[in-house]
Amino acid sequence: MKKNGYIIGEGTIDSLPEATDYKQFTCFITYYSNEIPDTLVIVLKFTDYNISGVPTGAAAYFDDLSLEGLVDVKEIINNQSPPVYILKQNYPNPFNPTTKISWQSPVGSWQTLKVYDVLGNEVATLVDEYKPAGSYVVEFDGSKLSSGVYFYKIQVGEYVSVKKMILLR
Repeated sequence: MKKNGYIIGEGTIDSLPEATDYKQFTCFITYYSNEIPDTLVIVLKFTDYNISGVPTGAAAYFDDLSLEGLVDVKEIINNQSPPVYILKQNYPNPFNPTTKISWQSPVGSWQTLKVYDVLGNEVATLVDEYKPAGSYVVEFDGSKLSSGVYFYKIQVGEYVSVKKMILLR
């Protein structure tokens, strides 16, 4: 969910149980602000892998989509900085060989985004520069790395966040 181009809420469901008929599910939204969004983007991605990691295909049908929840908000001033820091999950994940990493910063500051292997060794520096407040996306190319689990870490001033990603060949 976005307001004036900035992410103010999001939700994810990583896996659902297999079903051969109607299955109701709820995706809870985490709100980073109390503004009403002016844009809602729904992305549906289904990937079904067999034991060897080869996609086998999946299908789903959706009906009766409902959005509920926000009842009281305050107005946002146009051109206001993003309200919070956000490091999003990379997409796609798992990936081969490239993936996109996005984040949002409410302040202009020196920003670093680095990738580490499971032993804590730095394998890439994607960003190491001053950036103004805003939303950003970078592409990570893992073509020279082996399959496995990697971590990416953003640091903006005192704010630090780490997420896990999987390179699957």
